[in-house]
Amino acid sequence: MNKTPKAHNARQSGSAMLHLKLVAASAALSLAILSVGCAAAIPDAAAAAALASRLANDKCKEIYKREPFDPELYRARFLEGRWNWGEYDPAGPEGFSAEVSFARDGSDAQVQIHFSTDIEDWGDSEDDVEKDWGPTDEYESSE
Repeated sequence: MNKTPKAHNARQSGSAMLHLKLVAASAALSLAILSVGCAAAIPDAAAAAALASRLANDKCKEIYKREPFDPELYRARFLEGRWNWGEYDPAGPEGFSAEVSFARDGSDAQVQIHFSTDIEDWGDSEDDVEKDWGPTDEYESSE
């Protein structure tokens, strides 16, 4: 049990270094868990609508070379743990509509773009568009 002061100090400094390394590793692990577990949530419907319209415009631009969506076009709703924005709408801007959903933090985005040719202003004039597409009372046979 004869310990020299030099050996005792070396053991203490090694122990202190190990303790500092454990504290640093623990702090790094805690920070990693916090950053993964607490991703920034979309704060409100306006922010969700802004993100959704940007995602919809990005996809629409990729497919159709158009960006017709404004955040105010649809109301963002938080349902079952996801933000939802848009709907199938044949009368949407330029015939486009979008359905967008994503997780609370904006991840796992799902975007669908719809294009409808069932709009009245696609022709050169109103004469180019038949307005009565419903069933008729008369049946014309081709016999």
